[in-house]
Amino acid sequence: MICTATFPAKETRLSNLGLISSKNLNAVSVYFQTHPDDEKGDAIRLKHLLRELAAAAEKNPDLEDWKKIATVMESWLTPKAALHVLFASPQQAIWEEFELPFRSGTAGIDIDHVFHIVPLQRALQRQTNPMVLLVEREHAAIFAVNHGLTVSKVCELEAEPHVCPHDCRTGWSSSIQRHKECHAVEFLDRTLKTLCQVAGELPVIIGCRYDMWAELHPRIPADLENRIVGRFIPMALEMSAEELLEHVDSVLREHDSDQRQALLTQIHDKEGLSAATGLEDVTAALAQGAVKDLVLAMPACRWLHRCNECGRLNLSSRRCADCGNHQLRSMDAEEALVREAAAQGAQITFLENHAFEEFEGVAAFLRFTPVRTLAYADR
Repeated sequence: MICTATFPAKETRLSNLGLISSKNLNAVSVYFQTHPDDEKGDAIRLKHLLRELAAAAEKNPDLEDWKKIATVMESWLTPKAALHVLFASPQQAIWEEFELPFRSGTAGIDIDHVFHIVPLQRALQRQTNPMVLLVEREHAAIFAVNHGLTVSKVCELEAEPHVCPHDCRTGWSSSIQRHKECHAVEFLDRTLKTLCQVAGELPVIIGCRYDMWAELHPRIPADLENRIVGRFIPMALEMSAEELLEHVDSVLREHDSDQRQALLTQIHDKEGLSAATGLEDVTAALAQGAVKDLVLAMPACRWLHRCNECGRLNLSSRRCADCGNHQLRSMDAEEALVREAAAQGAQITFLENHAFEEFEGVAAFLRFTPVRTLAYADR
């Protein structure tokens, strides 16, 4: 699975926001990314967003409290990297703010019947907090990486001083060598035990030489090995935070690329799995609650249409494929698919845009094979 950040409280709040819908255009979603090295640019970008909000308020009487939103946005100009997100609907007494320590994010305002939560979910997926182990034969250090921005040393380990045993018999050199090897193995076992304790369920990255990896790898327990997302060769055990972050970023990029390719292979081959591909099949599976994992790479169509009677998502705006109702509400396709999947408790994974265009950028792994209803089968 692609590395994701673990923000259980935020994920719960996002799921709740995804269930909210309004008859009026009063659900405001605001995204703004600040950059520590571009304060002037941030001020200009924020000014454009505020103008956009004021212009929308002039045309929309439901945004009578827009000045409160503008006041909060003006407080976002801070000299640090952060993604600021606000979901507000004063008429429904909804006000949710997020400030996440991210380096890159989107910027924009959407005023709709629903909150636009996909950009935040995409941002959360791109971030991960790995533990990094730098290890040599008699020295090791464990670091925690926070969203690719900061590094903190968790602990440092040193091997116990090696005392050569006194042995006057023939072959004493071999005995000393065996003692050294046992001493090194004890240190590696102690290091791995400490890593398991401090890492918990977080992903792990190993930094060591090739010869060190040959000694370390056979001793790694299975549950820890399953969480190792990659490794690198450090120039030295002592390195700056910037150097360590560069190594971590490179490892995570390679890992995510491998995971995306594996996921695409599963989608194409459907190896041992029940899968649906394309907008028509995936929306039909969602209509029956059959989706276990939804995979999105920017849907090919811009809009889907939700039936006001039964709630089904439709590709056509003319009538519902299930109940035949002609009253449907148009929604952003990606937001509509994510909201429906989240409401059913499905796992959602975002891939790079246009990753599988032959399937219209939409695929799903299923809990069960959905029944083709008459309305759907006749299309």
